[in-house]
Amino acid sequence: MSQAWRMLLRDWRAGELRVLAMALAIAVAAITSVAFFADRIAQGLARDAHQLLGADLAYMGTRFIATQESQASDEYKRMLLEARAQDIVHTAAVSGVPASFMRQSLALAGYQEHDLNSTGEMNHGAKIKPVSDEAKAWKTVWSAGQGVGQIGDLPRTDELIARLDREYRAAFGQTAKISKRWAV
Repeated sequence: MSQAWRMLLRDWRAGELRVLAMALAIAVAAITSVAFFADRIAQGLARDAHQLLGADLAYMGTRFIATQESQASDEYKRMLLEARAQDIVHTAAVSGVPASFMRQSLALAGYQEHDLNSTGEMNHGAKIKPVSDEAKAWKTVWSAGQGVGQIGDLPRTDELIARLDREYRAAFGQTAKISKRWAV
């Protein structure tokens, strides 16, 4: 072991390891900056595509559950704040209808990982389940969309709408600047 340390120290003094460390740092910085740039371009292109197609509306469901005026329980809102995209499970095991649920909520309701792959009980009218059973499933097992990881606060609804408007306008301005800079 001491031989390995001596060789490491020798290589460090010779400068070989410094070059490798610098190359590694440059590679990580380059990959990170390319990924960030690609993400910004993808967001801008998606937004521009929506506008080009004439989208007058953007659908956001989960984000508005995490507002002060929402009548969702405090536990549901807390879980939304803590959840990430990888916590979302798409399953039909709860009510027979495929939906996206938070993994933590499913665990609290007693669902096991192997249960989530089942198709659930889909009843096409042969024997209708009581509405109260369906309501219980959705009251105790909470759903969320893939954007749940972007939720970090519980603002008032008017504050959230104003923030979304500001962010949209800022992103639109950034895309305009990028497209002018990279115009062919």
